[in-house]
Order: sequence, then structure tokens, then C-alpha cells
Amino acid sequence: MVVGTGRVGGSVREVETTIDATVDATSDRRVLLVLAPSGLSVHPLPDTGVLDIGRAEECHVQLRDRRASRFHARLHPSLVVEDLGSANGTWLGDTRLEPNQRVTLAEGQALHVGDCMLIIRRAKGSDYPANRQSETRLQVFRQRIVRDPAMVELYAQVERLANGAIPILIVGETGVGKALIAEAIHLGSSRSRSPFIRVDCAMLGASALDSALFGHERGAFAGAVSASTGLIEAANGGTVFLDEVFELPLSVQAKLLRVLEAGEVTPVGGLCPRAVNVRFVAATNQNLHAQVEQGSFRADLLYRLSGASIAVPPLRERTLDILPLAAAFLRDVTSELALAGAPELAPDALDRLRSHSWPGNARELRNVIERALLVCDGSRITAGDLLLDNESAPPPMPQERERIQRALTEFGGNQSRAAEHLGIPRRTLVRRIAQLRLPRPRSQG
Repeated sequence: MVVGTGRVGGSVREVETTIDATVDATSDRRVLLVLAPSGLSVHPLPDTGVLDIGRAEECHVQLRDRRASRFHARLHPSLVVEDLGSANGTWLGDTRLEPNQRVTLAEGQALHVGDCMLIIRRAKGSDYPANRQSETRLQVFRQRIVRDPAMVELYAQVERLANGAIPILIVGETGVGKALIAEAIHLGSSRSRSPFIRVDCAMLGASALDSALFGHERGAFAGAVSASTGLIEAANGGTVFLDEVFELPLSVQAKLLRVLEAGEVTPVGGLCPRAVNVRFVAATNQNLHAQVEQGSFRADLLYRLSGASIAVPPLRERTLDILPLAAAFLRDVTSELALAGAPELAPDALDRLRSHSWPGNARELRNVIERALLVCDGSRITAGDLLLDNESAPPPMPQERERIQRALTEFGGNQSRAAEHLGIPRRTLVRRIAQLRLPRPRSQG
């Protein structure tokens, strides 16, 4: 472990391994909990040295948040935090830290960096699952936490389809659990001992996605200093899950169709195709038939991918599942945080969970429960701890003012586009604008 104010050298993984090694089972240890839009991660705090926080790979705590600066903040010993001159600020409550200002944190106090909330808590030595990512989606499936008749039938359909080999298209809103269904199909099939590889089709551009899926030969393009096996070939014998498949560029769609039709891949820059045996499961929150009519998705690829289709209903249409899922998420997060026991969900919290419309579906529910567990008094979660979108919710944080103002400016005052960009319902944006008394740029025609 390197001490002092310098950054630890090596990769992030090496740094985390070094930090993990300082955690023993002899005493209570402090940990940094990072609640990001992508989920919860846990970072043990070392006895000496500092933790740099930001987007850069060199940071000890790397945030995958575009609103975080590369080197955003630094956590010193004795729980002293310092902003490193970040663009969007480091917020303690409603106070933005000045650049290089050092402030002492209290255990349980929330620090906001970009869209992430950071909290320092204590955990019992090696019983704490250091830097462990949530596995709740699979746990939920295995435990069959479903009460709604439509979901009971859906899971029965999943089990029947898992036994076959045809491609499957999963359709549903963002956050309903399409990835969970894809994993369940793989686990229930004869391919379960072979790889399950998830490809986020929205994350890469056409050329990078081409190489990632199909591989490339040495010298195929600038920087290709060696040959690389693609994800499809790496999944041989198993399952490839194409998440947000509508994002595939047309050039990549044509090559993917070849794989589905002939069972072979040709690497970028290669001449000889290679045989592969994979099952494809794709997911989308878009109407692919409409995409076909617009010319942005190939009809022949759609027919190939949709050998069978599964439509996952939104959470608001399966209200019998809301409370069982909330209880399951609460148990899982309590276990991840190594707490003595899960806090009770108060009656007003249960009522609020039942009445909320859940535009973000099960993913939103999971995030709400995680956040409530972090901010509650430890024994009881009330409706106020849920911080859901309602009239009695606390006012937005100052960093939210900046986000909303920037989004409105970027989209010329168009509230619908700004809300979509921010990932919130339009009615929520309108309410936030009123609460903050923000001036809106005139819509540009």
C-alpha cells in the first residue's frame, strides 16, 4: 500500500486487492458505500493513505458516472473529504465544497458526487463482502418471488423455452428485468455450464462493436497489434444475450444475420469463417416492427431473432409483486451491508410502495430500497425514507438544480426531451422546475 497524498500505481483491480488485504476479522472496520445508478458497491477504507474518487482508471474508487470528474474528490484519513476542483462539485447536504476545501465527514453522512451517493459505515471485519456487486436479479429468479398470475405464467413459459435452441426476443420497458429473464433461460437450458455473455449494444460504436462481437485479425485496423477472439466465439456452446438490440448498426446487423443463418463468424480482417454454436437471446424496449418500417432494423434479422417472444409486463401492471420484491431487495441489501437485521417497513412505507407508479419498474424499486436502507434510522423505513416522487418529497438537491438547468438549456426548453435525457417522467421534471423556480428557455422551433 502506498501512503501519503500520491495516487497508488497500477490498475484499479490491483489497488482494490491491496485495500481488501487490509481488512481483517479482528475489529469493526469502516467501509465506503457507493450507491450509483448502476447499483451498490462497497470499498473498505485503509488505515493509511488516501482514496481518490472519480472516473479515471487510476482512482481507487472508480465511478462510472459521466457527471463525475476524472479526479473528483479525495478521502483522507480520519474521514476528511476534499474536492479536487471537480466540474459539478462535491456536495455535503446542500453545501457545495470549495475546491481543495477539506471537511470532516461523520459516519452515515451522505456525500453526493455526480449522480452517486457515498456514505461511510462500519462493518464486521471479514464478514463484509468487500466491493461485492449485487446479484439480486438471479436470487429473485431462483426464489421465484412472483405473486401476479401473469408473472407465474411468464416464468412457466421461460422454463419451457429454456429447453429448446431457438433464438428468443424479450420485450419490455426499461427496468422490468429482461436481463434476469435472459439469464434464467440460459440457466434452465442444457448450455448452463457454458458461457453466458451479455453484450450491451448501446455502449459501443459500429466499428468497436463489430470487433467486439466478431473478433479481429492482427493488422485489421490501426491499433490491432494482435488477433482477438470476439464475444460470439468466446460464448461457443453457451448463450449470447444482446441487450438493447435495436441499437445495433445496420452493418453489424448484416454480419449477425450471417451468424444466425450459417452458424459461423468471420473476424474483422479475416477471410476464413469459424464455426460457432451459440444460442441468441435478445432484448429491447422498442417496437422493432416500427424500426423495420423506418429502415433502421432489418426485417430478416428480426424474424431470425424472434423464434419465440416473451413480453415482460411493467411493475405497475403486477402490483401483487411489489411488496414481495421490496422485501427481497431489503433482505439482499441488508446482507450485502452485513447488518444485524433488516429494518422494518412501516405501514406508511408499504402504502407508498403499493401506490407508486414505478416508471423505472423493478430496477427503480431496487434503487429506492437501497437508498432507503442507507438513510433510515436503522430500525424502521418510513415513507419519507423512500424519497419517492410525490408532493411531500424533500426538495431537490442543489446538484439537481444544475442538472435540470443544463438539460433545459441543452434541449431549448423542451421539457419532454429534457426529462427523457434526465431519465425521469415529464411530470416529475415539471414539479422540480416549480419547486426550484427555474426559468425555462423558450422552446426553439
